[in-house]
Amino acid sequence: EVYSVTDIPQSSELSIEYLPGLITSSAAERRQQLRTHFGFDACLCPVCSASPDDVARSDARRREIKAISQSFRYGGGGDRKAKLAGLQRIQDLLTEEGYKGLPDFGAYRKYRTRSLFLKVMLTSRVFAQETRT
Repeated sequence: EVYSVTDIPQSSELSIEYLPGLITSSAAERRQQLRTHFGFDACLCPVCSASPDDVARSDARRREIKAISQSFRYGGGGDRKAKLAGLQRIQDLLTEEGYKGLPDFGAYRKYRTRSLFLKVMLTSRVFAQETRT
């Protein structure tokens, strides 16, 4: 089954992400993987069909996402404000890349899972307090 994370207007074209684990890879690296695994080196997505200048900007965003996400991998402590700013920057970069949902990649997934867990715990506590009164 497939579930949408946002509303989809009627008659919208739906597509899949061929290489979800390669969000931080360059266009050249993704094209190589498309060639190896699917037998073609470009799809019709906005990045594959973009101008060289747009592809260079996309590659720069993806390098920045990779650098930020790698900074989260080593150590749980540190400056929380800086980490939150990093997560916000990743979200902004993903929006610029055209992502509507969250792609599947390492450190960001770890923080998303923690965030979801904390939301569930907070909701449970609020619900428990409301039921007591």
